[in-house]
Amino acid sequence: MPSDKPKILFVIDRELLERLRDYRFENRINSMSEAIRQLLEIGLAAAAKKAARTSPGRDGPQVRRRSTAVRQAAEDRRE
Repeated sequence: MPSDKPKILFVIDRELLERLRDYRFENRINSMSEAIRQLLEIGLAAAAKKAARTSPGRDGPQVRRRSTAVRQAAEDRRE
């Protein structure tokens, strides 16, 4: 039975293909598509977690305060 899910085609080098096959068999995953889907989910979750740690909302005010302090110090030196 054909699937209505979107399909993609991409090219990878042989070394990455071997790593993907190893991952699939080490984790007893039934299909290459499922192995790729799982790795994409893992990678996207890690990227989202990293983005949350470095988001401007969290670090932005500190950076601005530091920039203001540097600017003030430069002005003080000029006086």
